Amino acid sequence: MRQYWSCCYFKNSRGGGIGHQLVQEALCACDKLWPRESIEIGAQEHLSEFYQNHGFMPTSVMYLEDDIPHIDMKLEK
Repeated sequence: MRQYWSCCYFKNSRGGGIGHQLVQEALCACDKLWPRESIEIGAQEHLSEFYQNHGFMPTSVMYLEDDIPHIDMKLEK
């Protein structure tokens, strides 16, 4: 299993599209390295719509990871 980890940035930088740019770059890199391979992530539940905008679909019910609600998601290739 290949993994990438989350990142954070200053609250005053939010809303400018940086998160979408980072995800898009990560998806492009994955596609170059592992073409035609689906991508699975464990996302914070409140970000599920954000990831759905990038093609990910929920594949689990909510679960707690470090007391934070998460959901598994998958981008099918």
